[in-house]
Amino acid sequence: LNIAMNMTAAELEKSAFIFIMSTCHGMFSIGLMLGSFMLSITKPLGWSEPRHMFTMSAFTILAALITHRTILNIKILPTTSSKEDDALKLTWPKGALLTMVVISLCTNMTEGSMADWATLYMSDIVKAVDSKIGWGLTSYSAFMALGRFGGDALIPKYGKNNILSGGALLAFIGFVIAISAPYTYSAIIGFGFVGLGVSLGSPILYASAARYPDIPHSGGLAIMNTFSMTGFLAGPVLIGFISDLSNLSVALGFVGVLALVWFVKARKAVLY
Repeated sequence: LNIAMNMTAAELEKSAFIFIMSTCHGMFSIGLMLGSFMLSITKPLGWSEPRHMFTMSAFTILAALITHRTILNIKILPTTSSKEDDALKLTWPKGALLTMVVISLCTNMTEGSMADWATLYMSDIVKAVDSKIGWGLTSYSAFMALGRFGGDALIPKYGKNNILSGGALLAFIGFVIAISAPYTYSAIIGFGFVGLGVSLGSPILYASAARYPDIPHSGGLAIMNTFSMTGFLAGPVLIGFISDLSNLSVALGFVGVLALVWFVKARKAVLY
């Protein structure tokens, strides 16, 4: 599903000569923001987790029913095919694609860790009241959405490398604020910085991988997505492991260090 959505956005950019990848990722952030904000409403009302998740699932099904006709009517430009193209298999990335994959692992581990652990950090470390437990993730996702909705204008103006490296610094600053000042509003501000910093990572990297020239049929995007989702899924598990050995603050500090790795790599990355 993730590959299909990003491929469709990439094809629309090429066929309609527009920039929409960042905006599409912004809608993902809006969904995350609304889901986390709903927790701040349902938890004080005494809703159980199953009831909360059932309600969120109902909204998801409704959105799918509303949009499915438009999605099915999207016209994708025809592409030529060859036996070599059809035989494309997952390969270990090399060169510029490998650099993009490394950066994407860092950004996706950050996204996955925030999605899974931000709320727990607010409850267990910050000790926020029930009505504000979801605000940390809401702030993160809101600023991530803000960055993504402005990304299609900012990326051509300031350049992909500058945006990526600047985002890494913002994410690092955000983790420093949230960890060094574990209080409700400082954590909310820190997570907002993290969301803004990570916001344009996936739109830039996914669009660049889709245009990678050495692999046919945008196979670069499929390879990128495979490794990126590995980071998104493995990041929270790794954070939990580190948290068990020490505490959640130290675990999130590790994610902050990943932002510095992503900063170094982004400075000289070849992006398409």
